[in-house]
Amino acid sequence: MAGGTTGWNGTSPDTYWLNEVWRIDSSGKWTSVSGHSGWQARQNPGFVAAKDVAVLAGGEAWHPPTQDKDTWNDVWQMSLATGEFKQMATAPWEARTGHAMEAIDDDTVLMAGGGSCRSCMFIKKFNDVWKYSAKSDKWTRLKDAPWRARWFHGLAATSTGDVVMAGGQAGFLSDNDVWKMDKTGEWTQITAKAPWGGRSQFGFTASPVSPFIVLAGGMDGGNDSWQMNMATMQWTRLSDLPGSNFGPALTVWGDDRVVISGGSVPCEGWHCGSQQFVETSKQWVLQLNVTAAH
Repeated sequence: MAGGTTGWNGTSPDTYWLNEVWRIDSSGKWTSVSGHSGWQARQNPGFVAAKDVAVLAGGEAWHPPTQDKDTWNDVWQMSLATGEFKQMATAPWEARTGHAMEAIDDDTVLMAGGGSCRSCMFIKKFNDVWKYSAKSDKWTRLKDAPWRARWFHGLAATSTGDVVMAGGQAGFLSDNDVWKMDKTGEWTQITAKAPWGGRSQFGFTASPVSPFIVLAGGMDGGNDSWQMNMATMQWTRLSDLPGSNFGPALTVWGDDRVVISGGSVPCEGWHCGSQQFVETSKQWVLQLNVTAAH
């Protein structure tokens, strides 16, 4: 897990953004990998692990109270052995936030979609798709996706070799369409409307050993969680989270569990004022329905 925000506290923006990196082990214990990583503190970067390195690219930081934003297209690689970061060549794609990245093999990372805005009176959204080689530090543009340009969607590489894209915000309201990309780069729509409501900024991941996609929480979504069986393309509702949550990180834990970490939850109490959501460091374990694989 990399970057993020602690929540605006009305003081300096320097205390608002993070460039910490944390790692979770098989027992569920979190360990700090890097307290200050060299790249500018931000939220919503793309951050995925390949075989030997983790790749961080893009992201945003806005400046309270003006709401003006900076977005980036810088690229960094972190050694999984040492935790050291190295800045790579700037990406050829336009600076953005809310994009989705996923490792599709030991060397290759896929990046798709996202958006860019300065004051966010006008948001430019993308549906471009890029492939990145960590070894050669080279980006290759693939065909643009047929789905509507969007940001804050989900992207997950499955055990079947497909990459699944879901949800996000293409228009004024969030979406709940689901698409898959095969190994040739061709996209096929799985459904125009999944049984979960339209949402963005949700947790989204895939099991590396089981044919499952897992979705949890999200802006406009609430506290529900779902899994999709790639063999049948059917969604099954799982246990609800203890409360509404958007922006959580999802980590596959073993063959049948997912760890849900952080995110933003509704603010309750007199101290909230006009603040509707607050960041959380709470963690939950979600049990998958493994019988749905048979």
